Amino acid sequence: MDIQKYIASGILEEYALGLTSEEDNLEIEGLLAEYPQLRQELNSIEEGLELLAAAESTPPPPELKQQILNQLPPKGPQAVDQQAMPTPKANTANLAPSSPFHWMMQLPWLLSLGLSMGLGLASCMYFTQKAEKEKLLGHLEEQKNQQTGLTKDVDSLNALLLACEEERNILSQPALERLELPGTEGHPDKRATIFWNPQAQQTYLLAGQLPKLPDNQSYQLWAIVKGKAVDLGVLPNEAKKGSILPMKSVLQPQAFAITIEPKGGSASPTLEAMVTMAPVG
Repeated sequence: MDIQKYIASGILEEYALGLTSEEDNLEIEGLLAEYPQLRQELNSIEEGLELLAAAESTPPPPELKQQILNQLPPKGPQAVDQQAMPTPKANTANLAPSSPFHWMMQLPWLLSLGLSMGLGLASCMYFTQKAEKEKLLGHLEEQKNQQTGLTKDVDSLNALLLACEEERNILSQPALERLELPGTEGHPDKRATIFWNPQAQQTYLLAGQLPKLPDNQSYQLWAIVKGKAVDLGVLPNEAKKGSILPMKSVLQPQAFAITIEPKGGSASPTLEAMVTMAPVG
């Protein structure tokens, strides 16, 4: 969108004066929420209108009103006395309320009064429409935030459904075997669950069964193959409880074990830090 071309079109001035249609208002308010430069330009236009309304709302000077009143026919007893006195015809015509000179003398004051009233009415309409527009923009912003929140909720739900579908596919494998790893002698309170598919050589771990470790430590899964420890991966500390974590593949393991290692894992297991272990078969 060409911002400068849109500003030069004058549509923002018409919007500030309330001259645009409801359809145009919805389009403009959507663009104002999307483009901060348009919002800044509209604020400048509104400030200019406010200054103009304040400058033009000054009442006419009192001396102008007095000058006009002096041209009006007198009232009361003085008027009766003047009517009784002989007055030249030409002077009576000059003082007649209907004479052109009389209305010409009143014209500046009447124009000033009319202009002040018109500007006052325009200012009232302007501030009323401004308040309504601000209320509408606030409502639109609230709806936008609600929509954003709903979008995030839907995305989270879709991710959860996808994870559940993946876990269902894992657990439905015909050759999948479940192996419980009890705690070792020094850690009788710890346990873990392994899912192993010997045909596909795939290994999975059920997360959330082991106590959380300090940030500088990690659990690491091992397989014992031909008497040697094979690394199957580090368990993430932030894994969701109950989720099934895919680990590294292994061929013909004799046993599975979990040790506590420095954060990120080790190349070889720390045997004195072994917390669970179980043979296969």
